[in-house]
Amino acid sequence: MKKEKFQNNNNNEFHQRNNIEKINRNSFHIITLIGSGGFSKVYEVKWKKNGMLFAMKEMSKAKIIDRKSVKSIIIERDILSKLNHPFIINLHFSFQDQDKLYLIMDLVKGKDLRNHLLLKKKMNEEQTKFITGCVILGLEYLHFNLIVHRDIKPENIIFDENGYAKISDFGLSCHLSKMNTKNTPGTYSYMAPEILFHEPSNLSLDYYSLGVIVYELMNGIRPYMIINAENTKKYLSENQFSMKRHAVPEGWGIESADFINRLLQKNPKTRLGSSGIKELKNHCWFRGFNFKELYEFKIKSPIETINTKSDIIIKAIDKETYKRYNKIMKSDEYRTIFKSFLYFNIYDQNLSKDFLNNPYENSNNNNKDNINMIFNDNKTTKNVVTDNKSFNLYMKKDDNLFNKNNY
Repeated sequence: MKKEKFQNNNNNEFHQRNNIEKINRNSFHIITLIGSGGFSKVYEVKWKKNGMLFAMKEMSKAKIIDRKSVKSIIIERDILSKLNHPFIINLHFSFQDQDKLYLIMDLVKGKDLRNHLLLKKKMNEEQTKFITGCVILGLEYLHFNLIVHRDIKPENIIFDENGYAKISDFGLSCHLSKMNTKNTPGTYSYMAPEILFHEPSNLSLDYYSLGVIVYELMNGIRPYMIINAENTKKYLSENQFSMKRHAVPEGWGIESADFINRLLQKNPKTRLGSSGIKELKNHCWFRGFNFKELYEFKIKSPIETINTKSDIIIKAIDKETYKRYNKIMKSDEYRTIFKSFLYFNIYDQNLSKDFLNNPYENSNNNNKDNINMIFNDNKTTKNVVTDNKSFNLYMKKDDNLFNKNNY
């Protein structure tokens, strides 16, 4: 379905064939406020057109500019507009009015993993393996599209009402080709060493973060409790974390420690997943785990959904901040910087249709990009997929990595 050019105004119009779809804030009935951040509020909303429920993220343009967060907002919108997968929080629409930006996204009513950890302190092995499997499926799709998340942490893993985990918050994400060694994106406690030390990296930096999370789910604490970059650098420069056999909790298999140790390798070349995410899926810890059934939501989640309501605090702004915002709203930047924010998912013209491609079935896939995994030495390129049949063929490929390792 071909999109024609449109004007980006307060009454946004999307021209597709002879249909004109008008969408703005008034296209949605606001049900309740479900979250609040530094420059945003998140509402549960109902689309008046057909009654479907979404999450609407409403963001103040002045606050975004004031906090120098324009780049991350645009990056998140751009990345999400190219992705669609059941194990990430998907974007359906983005639009704006004079003062606000809007992202209409999947409504996920469960709490994030951090909330679960605060309540339960730790998880058992079955729960941890299930959560890890969900994250692996989400990362597999992102990495297939050469998108590095760069901020995998419990706050960015959110559960749906059925207890399935999905990856959220793509503000620090980027295409692999655009990564550089100057920036240190992410959260120190979950950040791969190569990011902290400004060294070349690859897709496996997300696997390091996942290793920290698996350890935290197992033990209720992170493998090293350090709160700032300087101390984290010092620890990692002097130590290679290794979980010993005697430290494995009762009820857990020794394979779990090997999985963690291989993910937490300081050297990205020796890290589990350095040759592709199937190394994680074929590790002995996942022996007997059915990723196909997980993808098809056929496994009953061992995670209990949390229905407790969190207090949402909205802070009033002071007079000085108000003056600063007022000045920003009168600037040329304010009028032009978000001009390309408009996005409309063409599949949403018919939301009763299943628009998620199942990579395990023979289906037409719209991804026309050839995939080349570029690794950190920039000399070796490993072809994961070299034709246009795309993600479904990639998912079916069996590398037999389990048989190649001495577990």
